[in-house]
Amino acid sequence: MTLHTKVNKMDDYTQQIKTELARIAADVTRGLGSNRTQLEQLQARLLDVEQHQPHVLGGGGYGVSYGLGAQDDLAAIVAADEGFQLVASGRTRDTKITLPANSINRPRAAALTTTPGLVQPDRQSGFVLPNLRRLTIRDLMLTTTTDSGSIEYLRETSFANGAAIVSEGSLKPESSVVLTPQVAAVVTIASWTSASEQILADLPALKMYLDGRLRHGLGLAEENQLLNGSGVAANMLGLTVGGTAYAAPFTYATPTKLDQLRLCIDVLELANFSATGIVLHPNDLTAIELLKDTTGAYIKSDPAAANHRTAWGVPIVCTSAQVAGKFTIADFGVCGVIYDRAAPTLEVGRANDDFLRNMVRLRLESRVSMALLLPSAIVSGTFT
Repeated sequence: MTLHTKVNKMDDYTQQIKTELARIAADVTRGLGSNRTQLEQLQARLLDVEQHQPHVLGGGGYGVSYGLGAQDDLAAIVAADEGFQLVASGRTRDTKITLPANSINRPRAAALTTTPGLVQPDRQSGFVLPNLRRLTIRDLMLTTTTDSGSIEYLRETSFANGAAIVSEGSLKPESSVVLTPQVAAVVTIASWTSASEQILADLPALKMYLDGRLRHGLGLAEENQLLNGSGVAANMLGLTVGGTAYAAPFTYATPTKLDQLRLCIDVLELANFSATGIVLHPNDLTAIELLKDTTGAYIKSDPAAANHRTAWGVPIVCTSAQVAGKFTIADFGVCGVIYDRAAPTLEVGRANDDFLRNMVRLRLESRVSMALLLPSAIVSGTFT
Protein backbone atom coordinates (compact mmCIF):
# COMPACT_ATOMS: atom_id res chain seq x y z
CA MET A 1 0.00 0.00 0.00
CA THR A 2 1.45 3.38 -1.05
CA LEU A 3 1.54 6.41 1.21
CA HIS A 4 -1.00 8.11 -1.08
CA THR A 5 -3.41 5.21 -0.67
CA LYS A 6 -2.94 5.28 3.13
CA VAL A 7 -3.72 8.99 3.28
CA ASN A 8 -6.89 8.41 1.19
CA LYS A 9 -7.98 5.74 3.67
CA MET A 10 -7.37 8.17 6.53
CA ASP A 11 -9.59 10.71 4.84
CA ASP A 12 -12.30 8.07 4.54
CA TYR A 13 -12.13 7.30 8.27
CA THR A 14 -12.24 11.01 9.10
CA GLN A 15 -15.32 11.49 6.95
CA GLN A 16 -16.99 8.50 8.65
CA ILE A 17 -16.39 10.05 12.07
CA LYS A 18 -17.70 13.45 10.96
CA THR A 19 -20.83 11.83 9.51
CA GLU A 20 -21.42 9.83 12.69
CA LEU A 21 -21.04 12.86 14.96
CA ALA A 22 -23.37 14.87 12.74
CA ARG A 23 -25.95 12.11 13.02
CA ILE A 24 -25.62 12.08 16.81
CA ALA A 25 -26.00 15.84 16.92
CA ALA A 26 -29.19 15.60 14.88
CA ASP A 27 -30.55 12.90 17.23
CA VAL A 28 -29.73 14.99 20.28
CA THR A 29 -31.39 18.04 18.75
CA ARG A 30 -34.59 16.11 18.18
CA GLY A 31 -34.47 14.67 21.74
CA LEU A 32 -33.59 17.85 23.58
CA GLY A 33 -35.79 20.39 21.83
CA SER A 34 -34.76 23.84 23.07
CA ASN A 35 -31.80 22.53 25.08
CA ARG A 36 -28.75 23.81 23.22
CA THR A 37 -25.98 22.84 25.64
CA GLN A 38 -25.66 19.23 24.51
CA LEU A 39 -25.72 20.25 20.83
CA GLU A 40 -23.01 22.83 21.36
CA GLN A 41 -20.78 20.26 23.02
CA LEU A 42 -21.15 17.82 20.16
CA GLN A 43 -20.56 20.55 17.58
CA ALA A 44 -17.36 21.46 19.42
CA ARG A 45 -16.22 17.82 19.19
CA LEU A 46 -17.01 17.79 15.47
CA LEU A 47 -14.84 20.86 15.01
CA ASP A 48 -12.07 19.11 16.95
CA VAL A 49 -12.18 16.21 14.52
CA GLU A 50 -11.83 18.55 11.58
CA GLN A 51 -8.81 20.26 13.15
CA HIS A 52 -7.03 17.02 14.09
CA GLN A 53 -6.70 14.95 10.94
CA PRO A 54 -5.13 11.47 11.14
CA HIS A 55 -1.43 11.72 10.40
CA VAL A 56 1.53 9.68 9.29
CA LEU A 57 3.75 8.75 12.25
CA GLY A 58 6.97 10.75 12.29
CA GLY A 59 10.45 9.81 13.36
CA GLY A 60 11.09 7.57 10.37
CA GLY A 61 8.33 5.10 11.35
CA TYR A 62 6.08 3.35 8.88
CA GLY A 63 2.93 2.84 10.96
CA VAL A 64 -0.22 4.83 10.17
CA SER A 65 -2.71 6.02 12.81
CA TYR A 66 -6.25 5.36 11.63
CA GLY A 67 -9.65 6.30 13.05
CA LEU A 68 -11.98 4.33 15.29
CA GLY A 69 -12.85 0.74 14.58
CA ALA A 70 -16.26 -0.85 14.92
CA GLN A 71 -15.53 -1.69 18.54
CA ASP A 72 -15.15 2.05 19.28
CA ASP A 73 -18.51 3.22 17.85
CA LEU A 74 -19.05 6.78 19.12
CA ALA A 75 -22.82 6.44 18.81
CA ALA A 76 -22.72 3.43 21.16
CA ILE A 77 -20.49 5.29 23.62
CA VAL A 78 -22.82 8.30 23.71
CA ALA A 79 -25.98 6.20 23.90
CA ALA A 80 -24.58 4.20 26.84
CA ASP A 81 -23.63 7.31 28.80
CA GLU A 82 -25.80 7.66 31.93
CA GLY A 83 -25.87 11.45 31.69
CA PHE A 84 -27.07 11.32 28.08
CA GLN A 85 -29.82 8.88 29.06
CA LEU A 86 -31.01 11.27 31.79
CA VAL A 87 -31.15 14.15 29.31
CA ALA A 88 -32.93 12.08 26.69
CA SER A 89 -35.56 11.02 29.24
CA GLY A 90 -36.14 14.62 30.34
CA ARG A 91 -34.93 14.10 33.91
CA THR A 92 -32.13 16.66 33.58
CA ARG A 93 -31.34 19.56 31.27
CA ASP A 94 -27.70 19.00 30.41
CA THR A 95 -24.77 16.63 30.84
CA LYS A 96 -21.13 16.19 29.94
CA ILE A 97 -19.94 13.20 27.94
CA THR A 98 -16.25 12.30 28.15
CA LEU A 99 -15.01 10.16 25.31
CA PRO A 100 -12.20 7.64 25.86
CA ALA A 101 -8.72 9.18 25.82
CA ASN A 102 -7.19 9.30 22.34
CA SER A 103 -10.34 7.79 20.87
CA ILE A 104 -10.22 9.97 17.75
CA ASN A 105 -6.81 8.83 16.57
CA ARG A 106 -6.65 5.42 18.25
CA PRO A 107 -4.80 2.92 16.00
CA ARG A 108 -6.75 -0.01 14.62
CA ALA A 109 -4.92 -3.26 15.28
CA ALA A 110 -6.18 -4.76 12.01
CA ALA A 111 -4.73 -1.91 9.95
CA LEU A 112 -1.21 -2.11 11.38
CA THR A 113 1.47 -4.18 9.73
CA THR A 114 4.37 -5.75 11.59
CA THR A 115 7.40 -3.53 11.17
CA PRO A 116 10.71 -3.13 12.99
CA GLY A 117 10.28 -1.35 16.31
CA LEU A 118 6.57 -2.17 16.68
CA VAL A 119 6.89 -5.68 18.13
CA GLN A 120 6.46 -5.49 21.89
CA PRO A 121 7.92 -8.06 24.30
CA ASP A 122 5.53 -10.57 25.84
CA ARG A 123 6.07 -9.44 29.42
CA GLN A 124 4.49 -11.73 32.01
CA SER A 125 2.98 -10.25 35.15
CA GLY A 126 3.67 -11.53 38.66
CA PHE A 127 6.55 -13.50 40.10
CA VAL A 128 7.26 -17.19 40.43
CA LEU A 129 8.21 -18.06 43.98
CA PRO A 130 10.93 -20.68 44.41
CA ASN A 131 10.12 -23.84 46.31
CA LEU A 132 9.39 -22.92 49.91
CA ARG A 133 9.88 -25.25 52.85
CA ARG A 134 6.60 -26.38 54.32
CA LEU A 135 6.17 -25.19 57.90
CA THR A 136 4.97 -28.00 60.14
CA ILE A 137 5.76 -27.58 63.85
CA ARG A 138 3.07 -24.95 64.49
CA ASP A 139 0.48 -27.25 62.92
CA LEU A 140 1.23 -29.92 65.54
CA MET A 141 0.57 -27.77 68.59
CA LEU A 142 -2.24 -25.90 70.28
CA THR A 143 -2.29 -22.15 69.57
CA THR A 144 -4.00 -19.21 71.22
CA THR A 145 -3.53 -15.44 71.56
CA THR A 146 -2.28 -13.17 74.32
CA ASP A 147 -2.30 -9.43 75.04
CA SER A 148 0.69 -9.56 77.38
CA GLY A 149 4.43 -9.36 76.95
CA SER A 150 5.06 -12.59 78.87
CA ILE A 151 3.31 -15.82 79.77
CA GLU A 152 3.32 -16.87 83.44
CA TYR A 153 2.17 -20.38 84.26
CA LEU A 154 2.68 -23.23 86.72
CA ARG A 155 4.53 -26.36 85.68
CA GLU A 156 4.27 -29.63 87.51
CA THR A 157 7.80 -30.69 88.38
CA SER A 158 6.98 -33.74 90.48
CA PHE A 159 4.04 -35.82 91.59
CA ALA A 160 3.93 -38.58 94.15
CA ASN A 161 0.69 -40.49 94.08
CA GLY A 162 -0.37 -41.56 97.56
CA ALA A 163 -3.77 -42.88 96.63
CA ALA A 164 -4.48 -46.24 98.26
CA ILE A 165 -7.24 -48.28 99.85
CA VAL A 166 -7.94 -47.04 103.38
CA SER A 167 -9.55 -49.07 106.13
CA GLU A 168 -12.29 -47.50 108.21
CA GLY A 169 -10.96 -45.05 110.79
CA SER A 170 -7.43 -44.91 109.30
CA LEU A 171 -5.57 -41.82 108.18
CA LYS A 172 -5.82 -40.99 104.52
CA PRO A 173 -2.54 -41.11 102.54
CA GLU A 174 -1.15 -37.87 101.14
CA SER A 175 -0.23 -37.21 97.53
CA SER A 176 2.55 -34.76 96.82
CA VAL A 177 2.40 -32.30 93.95
CA VAL A 178 5.14 -29.74 93.30
CA LEU A 179 4.26 -26.83 91.01
CA THR A 180 6.96 -24.41 89.88
CA PRO A 181 6.20 -20.93 88.49
CA GLN A 182 7.46 -20.47 84.94
CA VAL A 183 7.72 -17.45 82.65
CA ALA A 184 7.79 -17.65 78.87
CA ALA A 185 8.81 -14.36 77.26
CA VAL A 186 7.09 -13.06 74.15
CA VAL A 187 9.82 -12.75 71.53
CA THR A 188 9.92 -10.56 68.43
CA ILE A 189 10.80 -12.12 65.10
CA ALA A 190 11.51 -9.56 62.39
CA SER A 191 13.10 -8.99 59.01
CA TRP A 192 13.29 -6.19 56.45
CA THR A 193 14.38 -5.41 52.92
CA SER A 194 14.54 -2.29 50.77
CA ALA A 195 13.26 -1.36 47.33
CA SER A 196 12.89 1.77 45.25
CA GLU A 197 9.66 3.69 45.64
CA GLN A 198 9.19 3.81 41.87
CA ILE A 199 9.42 0.07 41.29
CA LEU A 200 6.92 -0.64 44.07
CA ALA A 201 4.52 1.87 42.53
CA ASP A 202 5.02 0.50 39.01
CA LEU A 203 4.92 -3.18 39.96
CA PRO A 204 2.30 -3.88 42.63
CA ALA A 205 3.07 -7.59 42.25
CA LEU A 206 6.59 -6.94 43.53
CA LYS A 207 5.27 -5.73 46.87
CA MET A 208 3.13 -8.87 47.15
CA TYR A 209 6.16 -10.99 46.29
CA LEU A 210 8.36 -9.29 48.90
CA ASP A 211 5.59 -9.54 51.47
CA GLY A 212 5.21 -13.28 50.84
CA ARG A 213 8.96 -13.83 50.89
CA LEU A 214 9.41 -11.99 54.17
CA ARG A 215 6.47 -13.80 55.76
CA HIS A 216 7.91 -17.18 54.86
CA GLY A 217 11.27 -16.07 56.26
CA LEU A 218 9.59 -15.24 59.56
CA GLY A 219 7.93 -18.65 59.52
CA LEU A 220 11.31 -20.35 59.08
CA ALA A 221 12.81 -18.44 62.02
CA GLU A 222 9.75 -19.20 64.17
CA GLU A 223 9.86 -22.92 63.37
CA ASN A 224 13.53 -23.07 64.30
CA GLN A 225 12.72 -21.39 67.62
CA LEU A 226 9.79 -23.69 68.35
CA LEU A 227 12.00 -26.71 67.82
CA ASN A 228 15.51 -25.62 68.81
CA GLY A 229 15.16 -22.41 70.83
CA SER A 230 17.71 -22.26 73.67
CA GLY A 231 15.54 -20.34 76.13
CA VAL A 232 18.46 -17.98 76.77
CA ALA A 233 18.18 -14.19 76.38
CA ALA A 234 15.61 -13.39 73.65
CA ASN A 235 15.07 -17.00 72.58
CA MET A 236 12.11 -19.29 73.15
CA LEU A 237 12.58 -22.53 75.02
CA GLY A 238 12.17 -25.00 72.19
CA LEU A 239 10.80 -28.53 72.21
CA THR A 240 14.18 -30.21 71.76
CA VAL A 241 15.95 -28.25 74.50
CA GLY A 242 13.06 -28.00 76.95
CA GLY A 243 11.86 -31.59 76.60
CA THR A 244 13.11 -34.78 78.20
CA ALA A 245 16.36 -36.35 77.03
CA TYR A 246 15.86 -39.81 75.60
CA ALA A 247 17.06 -42.77 77.65
CA ALA A 248 16.18 -46.32 76.60
CA PRO A 249 13.55 -47.80 78.92
CA PHE A 250 15.37 -51.14 78.88
CA THR A 251 18.44 -52.69 77.33
CA TYR A 252 18.09 -53.50 73.66
CA ALA A 253 21.13 -54.63 71.71
CA THR A 254 22.18 -52.69 68.56
CA PRO A 255 18.90 -50.89 67.88
CA THR A 256 18.20 -49.59 64.39
CA LYS A 257 16.65 -46.17 63.76
CA LEU A 258 13.21 -47.76 63.69
CA ASP A 259 13.97 -49.58 66.94
CA GLN A 260 14.97 -46.34 68.66
CA LEU A 261 11.77 -44.63 67.57
CA ARG A 262 9.74 -47.46 69.05
CA LEU A 263 11.70 -47.32 72.31
CA CYS A 264 11.10 -43.56 72.46
CA ILE A 265 7.36 -44.10 72.02
CA ASP A 266 7.59 -46.54 74.91
CA VAL A 267 9.18 -43.85 77.09
CA LEU A 268 6.17 -41.60 76.51
CA GLU A 269 3.71 -44.41 77.17
CA LEU A 270 5.44 -45.21 80.46
CA ALA A 271 4.91 -41.55 81.41
CA ASN A 272 1.18 -41.91 80.56
CA PHE A 273 1.38 -39.94 77.31
CA SER A 274 0.53 -40.89 73.74
CA ALA A 275 2.92 -40.02 70.93
CA THR A 276 1.12 -37.95 68.29
CA GLY A 277 4.05 -36.94 66.08
CA ILE A 278 7.67 -37.72 65.22
CA VAL A 279 9.92 -34.91 63.93
CA LEU A 280 12.81 -36.03 61.71
CA HIS A 281 15.35 -34.50 59.37
CA PRO A 282 14.77 -35.51 55.69
CA ASN A 283 18.05 -37.48 55.64
CA ASP A 284 17.00 -39.62 58.60
CA LEU A 285 13.57 -40.32 57.13
CA THR A 286 15.22 -41.33 53.86
CA ALA A 287 17.61 -43.65 55.69
CA ILE A 288 14.68 -45.31 57.47
CA GLU A 289 12.72 -45.78 54.24
CA LEU A 290 15.80 -47.36 52.58
CA LEU A 291 16.22 -50.03 55.24
CA LYS A 292 16.26 -53.55 53.68
CA ASP A 293 16.17 -57.09 54.96
CA THR A 294 18.65 -59.81 54.06
CA THR A 295 16.80 -60.52 50.82
CA GLY A 296 17.03 -56.91 49.65
CA ALA A 297 13.35 -56.15 50.22
CA TYR A 298 12.49 -52.80 51.76
CA ILE A 299 11.37 -53.07 55.38
CA LYS A 300 9.57 -49.77 55.82
CA SER A 301 8.47 -48.75 52.34
CA ASP A 302 7.32 -50.00 48.97
CA PRO A 303 8.71 -48.00 46.02
CA ALA A 304 5.75 -49.03 43.88
CA ALA A 305 3.10 -47.87 46.35
CA ALA A 306 2.05 -44.61 47.97
CA ASN A 307 3.89 -44.57 51.27
CA HIS A 308 2.32 -42.88 54.26
CA ARG A 309 4.90 -41.26 56.47
CA THR A 310 4.35 -43.07 59.73
CA ALA A 311 6.39 -45.18 62.10
CA TRP A 312 4.70 -47.57 64.49
CA GLY A 313 1.38 -45.87 63.71
CA VAL A 314 2.66 -42.38 64.62
CA PRO A 315 2.76 -39.68 61.89
CA ILE A 316 6.24 -38.51 60.85
CA VAL A 317 6.83 -34.81 60.27
CA CYS A 318 9.82 -34.16 58.02
CA THR A 319 11.57 -30.77 58.26
CA SER A 320 15.11 -29.49 57.78
CA ALA A 321 14.61 -27.42 60.94
CA GLN A 322 15.36 -30.64 62.81
CA VAL A 323 19.05 -31.37 63.34
CA ALA A 324 20.19 -34.29 61.20
CA GLY A 325 20.67 -37.38 63.32
CA LYS A 326 18.20 -36.29 66.00
CA PHE A 327 14.57 -37.19 66.66
CA THR A 328 11.82 -35.51 68.66
CA ILE A 329 8.66 -37.36 69.66
CA ALA A 330 5.89 -35.78 71.71
CA ASP A 331 2.30 -35.77 72.77
CA PHE A 332 1.87 -32.45 70.96
CA GLY A 333 -1.71 -31.97 72.12
CA VAL A 334 -0.67 -31.42 75.76
CA CYS A 335 3.06 -30.70 75.85
CA GLY A 336 2.78 -26.95 75.24
CA VAL A 337 0.89 -24.01 73.80
CA ILE A 338 1.91 -21.37 71.24
CA TYR A 339 0.82 -17.82 72.14
CA ASP A 340 0.47 -15.26 69.35
CA ARG A 341 0.94 -11.70 70.62
CA ALA A 342 0.99 -10.01 67.21
CA ALA A 343 0.43 -11.60 63.81
CA PRO A 344 3.01 -10.88 61.07
CA THR A 345 2.58 -7.20 60.18
CA LEU A 346 4.15 -5.43 57.19
CA GLU A 347 5.18 -1.78 57.53
CA VAL A 348 6.74 0.49 54.92
CA GLY A 349 8.91 3.46 55.90
CA ARG A 350 12.18 5.33 55.39
CA ALA A 351 15.42 5.69 57.34
CA ASN A 352 18.64 7.68 56.99
CA ASP A 353 18.89 9.08 53.43
CA ASP A 354 16.14 6.86 51.95
CA PHE A 355 14.05 9.96 51.22
CA LEU A 356 16.83 11.44 49.06
CA ARG A 357 17.28 8.16 47.20
CA ASN A 358 13.57 7.45 46.68
CA MET A 359 14.01 4.21 48.61
CA VAL A 360 11.60 2.59 51.04
CA ARG A 361 12.08 -0.18 53.56
CA LEU A 362 9.65 -3.03 54.07
CA ARG A 363 9.70 -4.42 57.60
CA LEU A 364 7.79 -7.49 58.69
CA GLU A 365 7.63 -8.64 62.28
CA SER A 366 5.61 -10.82 64.60
CA ARG A 367 5.53 -11.48 68.34
CA VAL A 368 5.07 -14.98 69.64
CA SER A 369 5.75 -17.17 72.66
CA MET A 370 5.56 -20.83 73.60
CA ALA A 371 4.92 -22.30 77.04
CA LEU A 372 6.15 -25.86 77.62
CA LEU A 373 3.53 -27.08 80.06
CA LEU A 374 4.66 -30.71 80.29
CA PRO A 375 8.31 -31.30 79.33
CA SER A 376 7.88 -34.99 80.16
CA ALA A 377 5.48 -35.23 77.19
CA ILE A 378 8.41 -34.46 74.88
CA VAL A 379 11.31 -36.85 74.29
CA SER A 380 14.29 -35.93 72.14
CA GLY A 381 17.45 -37.85 71.40
CA THR A 382 20.17 -38.78 68.91
CA PHE A 383 20.25 -41.83 66.68
CA THR A 384 23.09 -44.20 67.49
